[in-house]
Amino acid sequence: MSAQTFASTVPARSQLRLRATVVLTLLAGCSPSTKSADDADDHGDSVAGDSGEAVEQVPAATAPWVRDERAAPGSITFNELQYHPASDDQPEWIELYNPMALDMDLSGWSIEEGARFTFPEGSVLAAGGYLVIAADPTSLPGALGPFEGRLNNDGERLNLYNNSGRLIDTVAYGADDPWPVAPDGSGHSLAKINPDTMSDHAEGWTMSATPDGTPGQSNLLDPLQSTTTVSLLPLEAAWTYD
Repeated sequence: MSAQTFASTVPARSQLRLRATVVLTLLAGCSPSTKSADDADDHGDSVAGDSGEAVEQVPAATAPWVRDERAAPGSITFNELQYHPASDDQPEWIELYNPMALDMDLSGWSIEEGARFTFPEGSVLAAGGYLVIAADPTSLPGALGPFEGRLNNDGERLNLYNNSGRLIDTVAYGADDPWPVAPDGSGHSLAKINPDTMSDHAEGWTMSATPDGTPGQSNLLDPLQSTTTVSLLPLEAAWTYD
């Protein structure tokens, strides 16, 4: 059948729709897909097209909105990790931070994956406070522990669960870009820039402000924290020597 004969047998509205499809296909630089909108996943997930390649589907109007987050932000978070100390006689440790205005009872909570630790009964993290869990708690005043396992020098995931098994925070740190490389054996820890941000974003972390980190204390890296004011001598002041 010739193109002219085929066109004469197709209704005008269908011809217009067909032409529009061909134009959009040419602009997109891809082959037309015979998959109908009814076959799309309700959540907009990728599905296999005719060629077997993944095809990104637009979410349906009735699909529920889902936040792309693994954990429950706003609660207890990972704040500092000493995963590769400068020497073997220095302990590995994990620091948690409580950004809320009330004390949090961590009894029965747990850290899983690379390091494993279950918080004993009566473990409380004060409002706005910091808590350290160390491989050797005797080396750091106020630290809990010891935790089982070791923190991988090349990076791994750490998960924090509450006593109901809900994932509260997670971080998959690394020793290569985009993660900062200085904490990998230099003695500096991996420290969060702003303790209120999500933990699983590499851009939210950097090397600690001081060697050996700041276990149990603020990381001193938040640009919104108050700064120290230094008074300079005026230009016309007379010089004196101590």
